[in-house]
Amino acid sequence: LAISYAVSGDSGPMTYHSGANQTSFITAQGSGDYTWDDDGFAYQFTTTSWFFVETLDVKASEDTVVICAFGDSITDGTHTTLNINDRWMNVLSRRLHDAYGNKVSIVNEAIGGNRVVNPVVPNAASGPAAVDRLDRDVLGLSGLTDVIWLEGINDLGGAHNTDSIIAGYKDVVSRLHAAGVNVYAGTVTSAL
Repeated sequence: LAISYAVSGDSGPMTYHSGANQTSFITAQGSGDYTWDDDGFAYQFTTTSWFFVETLDVKASEDTVVICAFGDSITDGTHTTLNINDRWMNVLSRRLHDAYGNKVSIVNEAIGGNRVVNPVVPNAASGPAAVDRLDRDVLGLSGLTDVIWLEGINDLGGAHNTDSIIAGYKDVVSRLHAAGVNVYAGTVTSAL
């Protein structure tokens, strides 16, 4: 998938994904609209971030299984290989497509630094906690059938007490179940 866009004037605040680990190409500021340029010579700069595009919705047959990978940097793909698509959910997607064909879609809804519950000291870079972003980022997905949720290491590292983390897990899981969504827990990795 390639998305081209041009910004005219001041963009104002923009959405962005700072750690996309995919190369994007940028033209010089004020150089004009090159969204239909096939030769690529106008794109003098690169970045490994994504800007402006917040959501992409695609049409699929009604029997498509839609799995949301929900979590923090481990799911987001921090420290994965540039341009290789080797996040764990990319590998899972390839395996599921090999087994079931094009009747599976995996959606990555992870944010690096994210937490299950709100941090004691707010951290804008980690986005809203899972309990707060569930409706927008997960339950709002078209055709959602399953969620694989791998999150909690930042809560443990952020000195949250276990009762608040468990309460957050219970809240999210009960809301997913109420919506008829299957939930699978990813094992929180160790960190010393």
